[in-house]
This record gives sequence, C-alpha cells and structure tokens, in this order.
Amino acid sequence: MNNLPFIDCNAERTEFSDECYGALGRALYVTQHLEANCRALAILMDVKKTITIGDIGSPDDPEFIEFVSKLWNRFLGKNLDVLRTYGFPEEVYSSLHEARKARNEVAHAITLGIEHKLEENLGRKEILDDIATAVKHIAEGDRIIGFLMQCVTNEPCPSSSYLHDYPDKVVEWVCETFDSP
Repeated sequence: MNNLPFIDCNAERTEFSDECYGALGRALYVTQHLEANCRALAILMDVKKTITIGDIGSPDDPEFIEFVSKLWNRFLGKNLDVLRTYGFPEEVYSSLHEARKARNEVAHAITLGIEHKLEENLGRKEILDDIATAVKHIAEGDRIIGFLMQCVTNEPCPSSSYLHDYPDKVVEWVCETFDSP
C-alpha cells in the first residue's frame, strides 16, 4: 500500500527531528505574533481615523461593532496595505512586505520535504538556516510594528539597544539548538 499522501506516524522521533519541529513551532508563534500586531495596529489606526472624522458613533453602536468586526477579519496582506495608506515611509512598507513573504514561507513552504532532511546533519542545518532567515525578516517587521504601536498609543518605547537587538534575539530564541554555542 502506498502511504505517500499521509503523515508517517511510525517515523521515529529523535532529538534531531524534535529540535527542528520545535524551531518550526516557535517560528509559527513568531508569525502569529507579527500578524496579531499588524492587525492590532491597522485596527487602531482605522478606529482612530473613523472616530476622528465622526463616521462611527460610540463603541456600543451596532455599526461600530460591525465596523471593528470587519477590520478584525482582514488578512495580513490587507492590513499591511491599510497601514501603507497612513503614509509611513516606503522603507517601512518594504520591510513589512519582506516580513509577510517570510511569514508565508514559514507557514506554507519550509516544511515541504522536511521528513527527508531531518536525520542528516546538512539537512537539519539547511532547515534551521531557512527558519532563521525567515524569522529574522519576520522579527524585523515585528520590531517596526511594535515600535509604531508604542508611538501611536503614546506608550514608552523600548531602548534603542533593545530595538536593535530584537531580531537577533528572536532568531536565537527560535533556532537555538542544544549543540549551539
């Protein structure tokens, strides 16, 4: 019988495979963090604009609730398009677009064929390198979104050293392996 379209649940789990799958799980968490932050910022910006121009009433208004519900259901690409309309510099949008592409890589492509690479040193290194590259882009986008959220909400911003180190710290958290220095 050909089992190819199914997950091989009899495949041996090893510390090597669990290490890569663990990094992938943390990478997926980072992608969701970016998406949630982008959604929150886009909603915040849209709500502030709508309230300022008086298009929607109070938070108890059914129209307001429907408006926010529609905003909540937008996908990442649409939220980035919305943020672009607020006049952020093109470099900001470009970094966020790279983060979106990296998010899609983690969510949709990195695991393709992974089962053939897991038990080989070079295969695991390639997987972890691919994850690290994608996560770096995602964390760079998340850093921008987080900083903008802090500015828009008038919350204190983290130190410049924290912001500078953020992408590398996220990559380290996601990809650090037991045999890493």
